[in-house]
Amino acid sequence: MTRIRWLALGAWLLGVGAHLLIFTLPTRPAGDAEWYSALASFKVIAFLLTRLPLWVACLCMLALAACRIRREHD
Repeated sequence: MTRIRWLALGAWLLGVGAHLLIFTLPTRPAGDAEWYSALASFKVIAFLLTRLPLWVACLCMLALAACRIRREHD
């Protein structure tokens, strides 16, 4: 059971890392008005504020599902 937890946590961290990498890959803004959106620090802040809470919610739902499965097993 412990291996499954570590595997799930590792997969979660890999997903977050891949999502952050894809989100922060260098792209050119459409116009000069959005020059700040090309900055890596801006992209990381946007990721932390918009995407990371969804990943944390996903991790919490996995923990809740594991708790319910464990409770039904006992």
